[in-house]
Amino acid sequence: MSSYLQQLEFDRFVEGDFGLVESLRCREGECHVSFVDIERGVLGQTRPRGIYTRDVAPMVAFAQSIGEHGFLFAAGRRIGFSPSEEVSHWSEPLLPESKRFNDGAVDSAGRLVIGTLSLDSDGSSLENQLLLLDSDQCMYPIRQKIGLSNGIAVSPDNGDLFHVDTYNSTIHRIPLDSVSGEYREPEMFHRFKQEENPDGLLLLETGDLLVALWGDGTLVRIDSGGQELERVRVPPTFPTSVCICNTCGELWLGNAAQPRGKGLQTVLSGGVWRAHTLMRQVPQLEWRQMQVEGIQLSVK
Repeated sequence: MSSYLQQLEFDRFVEGDFGLVESLRCREGECHVSFVDIERGVLGQTRPRGIYTRDVAPMVAFAQSIGEHGFLFAAGRRIGFSPSEEVSHWSEPLLPESKRFNDGAVDSAGRLVIGTLSLDSDGSSLENQLLLLDSDQCMYPIRQKIGLSNGIAVSPDNGDLFHVDTYNSTIHRIPLDSVSGEYREPEMFHRFKQEENPDGLLLLETGDLLVALWGDGTLVRIDSGGQELERVRVPPTFPTSVCICNTCGELWLGNAAQPRGKGLQTVLSGGVWRAHTLMRQVPQLEWRQMQVEGIQLSVK
């Protein structure tokens, strides 16, 4: 068995005053990545000489590039679309005040799939959801009773989703009905130890999943059958999102500032790391809706 993870040698891309870096994305053919800092409400993009940032909105937790200069966002309780740096369109608040949107992905039909995070929960309740923004401008729940919805990956072969529930230490597979375009009942794909907290994940071209373990400073590779193949320690204790640039062969890893908790002096700020790799991830899919005004949260 080839060991891809043991060959990774990480270096920090650039120092910066970031807090909670998430949602790393690499657009096909471009050797830079975008990310968000949830605590600062900014979008960041790596450049040859450092990192460029722009203010977006409080609690921006998801960003995916659209077209040449545009981005699809989820921030707080709203979904946003910014075709350029100067113009942004936002939905009305779609969630109760006790929740915000978290990580998301674009599915094989070009629709947004996005999860929620409860702001006042201790993690013991199952009150979060995974939502689908369909072509009719309605958001439907496709998975409910989730502890904390986090990383999402999409299979290019059949459109199935892989979905992380951080608080329950699980990854589920959610099959897609290719005829109706609806998602079927989730199936258990992998269960981590109870004390482990999976966060971001990506799907490799080999069919394996790569998963970051929050608070454990670890990356884990899981095969297409749901079995763990290997794991490796990474420099930050709180790795979050991970992506790979297929063009230049760089694996990018985001991290949150540490230690975590109010009043604690920061030892390591949030940021992005990189390592050369032979692994390649499946390509990012394109969002097809291009409109966020008039979105409604519905029950199917």
